[in-house]
Amino acid sequence: MTKVVPGSGLAAGALTVAANPPAAAEVNESQAFTGWSYEHTPEEAVREALDMARRRAMIAGFDSDECVLLFVNATRLGPGCYAGDAGLRCAR
Repeated sequence: MTKVVPGSGLAAGALTVAANPPAAAEVNESQAFTGWSYEHTPEEAVREALDMARRRAMIAGFDSDECVLLFVNATRLGPGCYAGDAGLRCAR
């Protein structure tokens, strides 16, 4: 039997749930993924490095919404040659 709090239209149990804030989300698994690339422009190098990191996360079973970007870097190695690297942290 459910008790109703007069004047509120809520069951008494609903007040208890509403008064207690939800606990922090529990992380069962967390992994980091990196990618790198050598391209002709810094934008291409970063894009390809990030794509590699995302592919590695996807292969490991993580969705894109479970991942956050840690870093992206582009370094000029010489005329028309850039190295890019990127890192992701994924948790579920």
